Amino acid sequence: MAAKNSKVRDIIGEMRQKLAELDELRTQLRAESAQSITPSQSREMLEEIIVPSLETIREERKRR
Repeated sequence: MAAKNSKVRDIIGEMRQKLAELDELRTQLRAESAQSITPSQSREMLEEIIVPSLETIREERKRR
């Protein structure tokens, strides 16, 4: 029984190490992806989004 408990503890320890490695990789990926878009690029993307004006929305509602 003691050998089994020892194996379980070893496996849990390895899993904790792997989880810590995954968290570190996830943090690095977030940092890289955040750096990949420059402020001017994000501004350009926002400018591409077309939002109808309130007047346009009201006119469409009246037509219906």
